[in-house]
Amino acid sequence: MTYEVDVLDEVRHEDIPALPSQAVRRAAAALLAQLYIDPRIGEPMRERFNMAILKDCRKVAFDEPSHTGKPRFRFVFRNEPEDGGVARATVLSIGPRTDLDAYRHAAARCGRQKRQGP
Repeated sequence: MTYEVDVLDEVRHEDIPALPSQAVRRAAAALLAQLYIDPRIGEPMRERFNMAILKDCRKVAFDEPSHTGKPRFRFVFRNEPEDGGVARATVLSIGPRTDLDAYRHAAARCGRQKRQGP
């Protein structure tokens, strides 16, 4: 079974091109491909850092394969349920963990989507 995945324009045109290397972009692309198969990858986000709007989102820590140490990047997405099951995953942000950048971008984009409504 495959799932519907929506990647925000900002992710396509801002986040992905800003990743620092081809290896990091490939790692992000691999996560995106995996999301089509399993929308429950990664970990659920908690309500913290004044980003309560992301409490229903998920995050995946990633980095290029040669990096040792804590992964420096985050892939943030939200699953949108339909009748109790996941119908679609929306990728909100792909970016650095530093200064909570990926989370701040995801929160702003999520907030904008909620204000615009369906």
